Amino acid sequence: MIKKITDEVKKLNEKFQQIITKKNVKRIFQFLPNNLYLFILFIALFILLSFKILNNDTILYKIYNSSYTGEIINKSVEQKINVKNLKQSDSNIGIMFGTYMRTNNAIYKFDLYENNKIIYTKKFNAKSIEDNKFKYFSSKKIKFNATSKYKFVITPLKAKAGNAIAVAKSDKGELVYILHKKSDFYTFVFFVSGIFLLLFFFVNYLINNNKIKKEKSYAILMLSYIIPLLFLYPPFQTPDEPYHFYKSMKISQISSKHSLNTNMSEKSITVPQNISCLDYANIQKSDNIVSESDIMKCIKNTKNGKILSYRFKPEGIISYIPSALGVKIADLMSNSPLLIFYLGRIFSFLVCFSIIIFALKQIPNHKRILLLVVMIPVFVQQLISFSYDAMLNSLSILVIAYLMKFYSSSEIENKDLIIYTIASLIILDIKKPYFLLCLPILFLKGEKFGKEKKCKIKKLLLMILFIVLWYMLFKFISNYGVDVNKVTNSGGERGNALSSLFDIKYLILIIYNTLKVNGTLYLESLIGNLGWLIFKLDYVHIYAYILVLILSVLSEKETMDVKNRVVNILIILALISGIFLAMYLYWTPHGRIVVEGVQGRYFLAPLLLFMISCMPKKEKINLSNKFIYEFVNLSMLSYIVTILVQFY
Repeated sequence: MIKKITDEVKKLNEKFQQIITKKNVKRIFQFLPNNLYLFILFIALFILLSFKILNNDTILYKIYNSSYTGEIINKSVEQKINVKNLKQSDSNIGIMFGTYMRTNNAIYKFDLYENNKIIYTKKFNAKSIEDNKFKYFSSKKIKFNATSKYKFVITPLKAKAGNAIAVAKSDKGELVYILHKKSDFYTFVFFVSGIFLLLFFFVNYLINNNKIKKEKSYAILMLSYIIPLLFLYPPFQTPDEPYHFYKSMKISQISSKHSLNTNMSEKSITVPQNISCLDYANIQKSDNIVSESDIMKCIKNTKNGKILSYRFKPEGIISYIPSALGVKIADLMSNSPLLIFYLGRIFSFLVCFSIIIFALKQIPNHKRILLLVVMIPVFVQQLISFSYDAMLNSLSILVIAYLMKFYSSSEIENKDLIIYTIASLIILDIKKPYFLLCLPILFLKGEKFGKEKKCKIKKLLLMILFIVLWYMLFKFISNYGVDVNKVTNSGGERGNALSSLFDIKYLILIIYNTLKVNGTLYLESLIGNLGWLIFKLDYVHIYAYILVLILSVLSEKETMDVKNRVVNILIILALISGIFLAMYLYWTPHGRIVVEGVQGRYFLAPLLLFMISCMPKKEKINLSNKFIYEFVNLSMLSYIVTILVQFY
């Protein structure tokens, strides 16, 4: 059955190849994906993203909350419009309706009044209304004036009891409505999206004319997308970035007169007077549109600084050194919060991306799999942030690249072993459970080390492993014995006892419910659930990426023996179990039967090793490098346009 499907898929693509090789068509398709299915994906994403660009609005005002009631519109309803805080502006009005999950054939009229005079009117059929969604009424020619009084009235022209829609009302009895206007960056987004579309065409031209030979060259070419993303992501718009930024600032201010512990235990940080302006995109809010004035305020220098109180954990200091260096240099040159922030981001990114390029050079095979993993949108998001995830993920890629090198080498060189050990120790410093990714080296054949070397390395690594496990055990034991019968609602005290998991039935129930409730979230937040999980890439993009990851695994063959594959899978399962266990013990509220707080990005570090360990003995499908390059190029175009529309 599967073979028949793959054969049909292949035949369709071959017919497509015949069409695009014709003289006139070939000229056009030099700049487009040459695979039928990637071309269809391009058309789908182009339509979806074009719609977003053309409707790139800013919310001016809204009456909307999670709880509201409905009122059937069988007589006229009206609502005053709040324009007191609005600048004179064009706007669209959106009104929330309910359809009772049916198609209604009623006719209504929408009237907009200014000082009791109708200035805009529109008839509409209830058939066009979607349930519990906003219906927008264009009033682009209307200039809302703060000194005037406005209201809108909805009048039924043809509506019966079982054929009428409802209008949503807030807790205060106001009709639920929303005012939009074109973003301040509407023209900018349109223009910049066009530039990246041209870049997309250019990269396809290079791919289709065989100008790109190596994955390393292609990864460097992708900087054309990644570097703009580094600047386009507003400050604090990646998970926990405020904490990571202030920790970098704290490390940049370490005094040589005191010990490291003394420096880090001191809660105070000296920051620019206008540091709060960095949150100009409204952290964790879905309507986080940036304005020009907010950016200009944040570029501004202030003469005086202020003291900010912030408590930091001492772990992972090494991972912050690159960003702290960038912050220090910027702080010496300027007191501008924006300059300080972005120079820290730049330094961190340059170091981490260099590690990835070095890993690409070291890994002897599966380079395109590595490329696919590091170009996952969430991976890129963490790579360009202040988060320690940037260093953790990059070093994990490096360690896995060296493991692949060790598997294929007859003997391990000293310099490779030294780099591997240093990378492993930094991972241990950043996040201890992820040190498990470094342990497969213990199971390599003895002749790769030499008899004496293997013994010494094993002792060293086992000692480190013992320290890590002892540390984790101590942490768990300190929480042992909490009474799990004292349950609260999901908003209650967080943290559970290790002893509760000794009940096998309870443990199985938690695993089942967690995967059932959050399984989709883990997949989506691994690929394209971005920021503080408040916006995401289009579903077609996310699931296309997941599909390509699977296909890429099936298109290559195993390069390690069964023993090493089993060891790697068991280590990855142990790491994933540890992540869930930690979030259950320290984050999940008492009494919950779903583990909370776990996100897909936590699994980025072991993803490459997992994919390589799952490869079949023989290639199941034929997937060319060209296909991978074209897909990554399309993914990055979709990614950057999504960020442009989301924030600008």
